[in-house]
Amino acid sequence: MNVLKNNMKDLSDRDPINSRRTIIIIALLVLLAGLIIIFFMFAGGSNIDADTPIYVDGKLMTTISNSGEDQQAWVQYNIYHQDGLSSNQVGGTYSYVTDLKKGNTLSTCDVTLSPGTYKVFIYISTYDANPVRIAGFIKDIEVR
Repeated sequence: MNVLKNNMKDLSDRDPINSRRTIIIIALLVLLAGLIIIFFMFAGGSNIDADTPIYVDGKLMTTISNSGEDQQAWVQYNIYHQDGLSSNQVGGTYSYVTDLKKGNTLSTCDVTLSPGTYKVFIYISTYDANPVRIAGFIKDIEVR
């Protein structure tokens, strides 16, 4: 029983700040926090953005901003007419090859839309044998 009391006394007398184990745990937590911060800084590292499309005279026009290198890309549109709680796709998938220059590029989709509310899904993929999606956007528009 005295041995147990002596061990308990030894543990309570120990300074936890100077404990090697505590220092290692704190160092690992700081390292983990640093890695999480770095991950969030580089997550979603797409250099491409798309403005809300505008519908004029049978054309859906979208300005695509590219802050990266010039590249050829597929721009795909899926357009859904919103009617209350339901939605219906307009046509199929509209695909266009475009040269994305550094800066702004105007992408045009020829489609006939009647007045109403639409959700426009815009997907931008690399233009090669095995395309890779590099950006995707969902935009709401109102056609009058």
